[in-house]
Amino acid sequence: MGLLGAMLPIAVKERFSARPAFATGVYALGINIGAGASAATAVPIADATFGWRGSLFVFSAVSGLFAVIWIVMSRGSVAAGPSVARKPTPLPWRSGLAWLFASIFFLMAVMYYGINAWLPETYVERGWTAERAAWLVAVLNLTTLPCTVAFSWLADRLGSRRLWLVGGSSIASISVLGIVLWSDGAFLWAAMFGVSAGVMFPLIMTLPLDVADDPGMVGAVAGMMLGVGYSLGALSPLVLGAVRDVSGSFQAAMWAIAGVTIAAALLCSTLSRERLDRGLRSYGVT
Repeated sequence: MGLLGAMLPIAVKERFSARPAFATGVYALGINIGAGASAATAVPIADATFGWRGSLFVFSAVSGLFAVIWIVMSRGSVAAGPSVARKPTPLPWRSGLAWLFASIFFLMAVMYYGINAWLPETYVERGWTAERAAWLVAVLNLTTLPCTVAFSWLADRLGSRRLWLVGGSSIASISVLGIVLWSDGAFLWAAMFGVSAGVMFPLIMTLPLDVADDPGMVGAVAGMMLGVGYSLGALSPLVLGAVRDVSGSFQAAMWAIAGVTIAAALLCSTLSRERLDRGLRSYGVT
């Protein structure tokens, strides 16, 4: 996931530079469909084969099949943009803008993985059955699917990155605060969070394309953003679970996620069109 996450923005820059948000939304949709399909089929495959190892074997085989299909379909194709630099492009550690991207991606990972991990348990704690609570995650992710492509398509034509990202993180804030303050609207809040995820993930993945012209630099920015963001964001379910254990309730964990969504909105509000247009040059990165 880490390797492909950094490689796909390069492919978008080379072949779809005129529609970066929409192309990013298409592969983000694929990620979401694959995640949903694997979650839905993991247990049936495990029951039909040899346990969880059978599920992982099937998923690995399917991934290998798609790798072969990718190679066959792209064989002989020529990139529309400039070719990737032969020398590896160093990661832009000195760029404040790259660190800003990494921070925004980290906050998005905290809210997304935190909600997916603990939203059902929050409602089980409030008296729901496990089966009914599981539908909250299903509604969230099903809502994300059409929003990923629809808002990515619109973002290439209307508004700015700042407008869409602040809007998406604000919707996330409202939905998480709703979970905390008015739990009866659970399915509404789950759907709203799905809308937020459908806005934020593809557009955050588009940010490296907005600030770098060379595909090699796009990959470097994306690699730093994903490397830092995923490494720290992966700890969120553990940390939020620890918060629950210390406080005795998931209410405190939900308040923490609400704070993260507000912090994400504040950081996204700094992504002015002028700042993105300057790219990395203003930080001495070429």
